[in-house]
Amino acid sequence: MSSDLRDLVDATPWLDTHEHLPEEATRLAPPVEGSGVHPCDDWAYLLWHYALDDLVSAGLGPRDRAVFESPDAGPEEKWDAVAEAYARTRNSTYVRAARDSIRTLFGLDLARDTVAEIDRRMAGLRQPGFYRTVLDVAGVAACQVNSLERTFRETADPESLPQDIGLTDFVRPTPGHLADWEATTGREVGRLADLCQVMGDYFDRFGRSACAVKLGIAYARPLAVSPDPAPVPDAVFRAWIRGEPIRDDDRRAMEDAIIATGLGLAADTGLAVKVHTGLHVGTDRMDLRDVRDNVADVVTLARRFPTPFVLMHIGYPYQGEVIAAAKHQTNIVADLCWAWIIDPVATRDFLRRALTALPASKLLCFGGDYIPVENIVGHAQLARRELTRTLEGLVEDGYLEPAEAADLVPALMHGNAEQVFGPMYPLAATHTPEGLVTSGGTRWSTTRMGGRT
Repeated sequence: MSSDLRDLVDATPWLDTHEHLPEEATRLAPPVEGSGVHPCDDWAYLLWHYALDDLVSAGLGPRDRAVFESPDAGPEEKWDAVAEAYARTRNSTYVRAARDSIRTLFGLDLARDTVAEIDRRMAGLRQPGFYRTVLDVAGVAACQVNSLERTFRETADPESLPQDIGLTDFVRPTPGHLADWEATTGREVGRLADLCQVMGDYFDRFGRSACAVKLGIAYARPLAVSPDPAPVPDAVFRAWIRGEPIRDDDRRAMEDAIIATGLGLAADTGLAVKVHTGLHVGTDRMDLRDVRDNVADVVTLARRFPTPFVLMHIGYPYQGEVIAAAKHQTNIVADLCWAWIIDPVATRDFLRRALTALPASKLLCFGGDYIPVENIVGHAQLARRELTRTLEGLVEDGYLEPAEAADLVPALMHGNAEQVFGPMYPLAATHTPEGLVTSGGTRWSTTRMGGRT
């Protein structure tokens, strides 16, 4: 059975529930120094997202970091800038996933004498259509994208890269967001009512093509939202929208009103809401006391708004609360996106516990959460290995029969996501290999959780 189970997992496609990929056209254009999505496009770019956090945590200083991120520094110069920190960090899964991606895509391990050749092979891959090529190598049928470029990105490849509506942008707007909204809707934003109308326009225009709504505001504030926020004068709103300082209670009241409006629109449109919970990306900025309360705050929101709520990143390091919330609250599901490279041992333990405590339909098992598309490859490989090990362990310990473990695979890898996010992913009927499901042809089914029908 173990060999059959590994073969089944290897042959079954992922529906990747979370990435931050820029449009392929952005990657085909020259990098922009200091960009938040494309500051360079060489071997360093593959360690820039996530692995760089561990390099900094291991002692990489600002000067060497600037060399590493530069679009102009040479490959060996970049290696020399990070070599000491890399030696202290190469064991971490952030780094290992990037190394595995490089090894699979380019046939080389990361070292000083290979970085120039890795750059050349990256440039050879980086041709029109290379996103789909990389996703095929990763075994990913489609990946949902929370764009960092636009509040909703009208992608050139909606079949492979369905997009989220970025609710976070409305809660923490920038001048770039305002320009984007005006160009998209033709509306100027001078009052809170204008902002809410722009949000409505986005849901009217993009709600049918969006796959979900993303709320990442936990990076900036607690997730608790007042059911009756105090009204804020227009003058205060205009100061806030210009980025001027205002009182904390006024800011919180406006944010609460915007979040509640967005969640109501999501429920009306039948879109699931993905909520960042748990660990913060970066270094030296996370308040674990706020992180600790993320899950409890989302449970309260899930009771107010009748739409699926997706608890992202297993709420790490408070993943026990995620299991409890998903077990008790009918419209909450748990998403393992990002978690495999944060802490694969804890994530495997989470999945093992969840599969003995939850309805299996409550689990979404992969999302790379990357900006560089290439890194999805190593992360997807890791998730497959760990999913297999988890199911094998549950069979060995008597929690599952071999046929039951096999039946779970298509659901955990794509079927549950199809149900939560809507009927845009017709994978189950066409991507489950024949002869590997050992329960007499039983097909996994899940109950739609309030999403689109």
